[in-house]
Amino acid sequence: MAVSTDPGVVYADSEPPPAYAETVPVAPGADFVWIGGAWVWGGGRWGWEGGRWERPPHAGMRFVPHRYEYRGGRRVFVRGGWR
Repeated sequence: MAVSTDPGVVYADSEPPPAYAETVPVAPGADFVWIGGAWVWGGGRWGWEGGRWERPPHAGMRFVPHRYEYRGGRRVFVRGGWR
């Protein structure tokens, strides 16, 4: 694993496995946002990070999901977060 100079970007050695189908439970409250599960690269391998309900840290924020891209011919995992 090699970390890039871009925060939240990590070079991955392989494609992520297919996503798991998750059953979304009932929200714990009206102000919660569902963040779907995703494969996350770390420690030289993919690990499943299950979905969860979270409250946005501040009003007007939205969650940008993790994503996978190619940059300069290399596969990268870009960690999502609140924006």
